[in-house]
Amino acid sequence: MRDERFTDEEWELVKMVPFQAFGMVAGADGEVDKAEAEELFKRMTGGAMGYKDPLHKAVAMDIVGKDWGPLIKGSMDPAVAHPEKIKTLLREKLTFQEYQSFLGSIFIDVVNVAKASGGGGVLKKKSPISEEEEKALQAILVFYGIDMQAVKKAFE
Repeated sequence: MRDERFTDEEWELVKMVPFQAFGMVAGADGEVDKAEAEELFKRMTGGAMGYKDPLHKAVAMDIVGKDWGPLIKGSMDPAVAHPEKIKTLLREKLTFQEYQSFLGSIFIDVVNVAKASGGGGVLKKKSPISEEEEKALQAILVFYGIDMQAVKKAFE
């Protein structure tokens, strides 16, 4: 279910965005936990029906039930899916609000992925998000220019 604003090649890049964000956050501490991968799978498969953001929903609907291997591999290869190229593409094709909504929806997913590993500490008094994951989350916010107020407005 490709969004018609994107060519087939561009759509493949758009579908890699959730996997890039996942890789940045889940891999930030040097290890992708099984719980993190399961959380991404659960969120993407459930999101095919439940995401409020229409573009994120379209991406999820297009990948559910398919082999994610090529998307994961491509998302980690800067020659295929350079983050700057994808950011420029999204800014050119989406309105400001659509851009914020799509990336905000993905950001919410990766925050939950980061929480899934349980980080914690003694008696879980520390954040379930590791310091490295927190830095990766901040990097995503800064790199994409995600405005959490605009994201909140998109989901009201």
